[in-house]
Amino acid sequence: GHTVAELNLLVNPEQIFAIARQLQATGIVHNQEVLWRHKSGDIKISLVSSEIIQLDGQPYVLSISKEIGELKRTQAALVESEAKLRQLSENIPLFFGLRTAQNDRWLYVSPGFEQITGGKVQEMYDRPLAWQQYIHPDDREALLANKPLSYPTEPWSQEFRIVRSDGALRWLHSTLYPVRNETGEIYRICTIAEDISDRKCLELALQSSERKLNELINTPIAAIVRIQVFPNREWQLDYVSPGSEAIFGYTGDEFIADPSIWMASIPPEDLESTILPLFDEIFQEKTTLIEYRFIHKDGHLCWLSAQFTATYAPEQDCWFVNQFTVDISERKQTQIALEQAKDCLLYT
Repeated sequence: GHTVAELNLLVNPEQIFAIARQLQATGIVHNQEVLWRHKSGDIKISLVSSEIIQLDGQPYVLSISKEIGELKRTQAALVESEAKLRQLSENIPLFFGLRTAQNDRWLYVSPGFEQITGGKVQEMYDRPLAWQQYIHPDDREALLANKPLSYPTEPWSQEFRIVRSDGALRWLHSTLYPVRNETGEIYRICTIAEDISDRKCLELALQSSERKLNELINTPIAAIVRIQVFPNREWQLDYVSPGSEAIFGYTGDEFIADPSIWMASIPPEDLESTILPLFDEIFQEKTTLIEYRFIHKDGHLCWLSAQFTATYAPEQDCWFVNQFTVDISERKQTQIALEQAKDCLLYT
């Protein structure tokens, strides 16, 4: 006994009026959205289709209405999810893609492919193996030989070089991830590739530095020693390089086992005039260069030049002293011989 308007069911009555006008004009309406008010007060949305039919010569309106609120929410969530994915793929410096496991056909290729390779996304859709043309010639054979023949059954990672379309050399870290369907069958492959050129350059530079440092540490022409010096002037050896044996005659292990070897092998006059005053220099964190004599393990007397660099470590309340020592006996002997010759000339 009440009209739709009296029941206040319609949120926007104009939607019904529009359906009525279309029915009068065409006799049929397909999938028109209508907002209506539920008994609970919630706003619902329905999809309405109507058609004018004839029954016993009388016109009637046949309408079908389906509540699509959940569908609309799902569609909105999907649109939002796609927007987030698009924002993510367009703004992160990564390439990721999804392809079929059976024929390598790409289902999705992110814009990051163009950022990394300088190529075009479309070429991946046109030629699924187009990415291989960017692999550095020196890496291509090893990379493709190690690549799973069909598809990986577990994550598979590789680091390799590429040559961009503009000729620039870049390093990539690429990982393939198998994607399984509800039956556990691998039906898609996800690829994620990251440009790691900056990290790789630092890594290679570090390896080169470590190589050079190892060559320096192991060189027989110099000894590198690290000492801890305490405020009471006690000290202990922290590190002795392998090259020390060529300079002192004693191995690092011998020095570590008996640190007194070093001072005991220095003539008393050099110990008093040169070595002991070093403590004051160390406490002031000065870099000091000294020359002193040392009795080699084989018994011969040699001249050494040593540079001491000290740094205070408050946590341990001590100074870490790096000592770099070389044998200058030949130079020193030449210098002494020249001085003796000069003296002879002065007194003749």
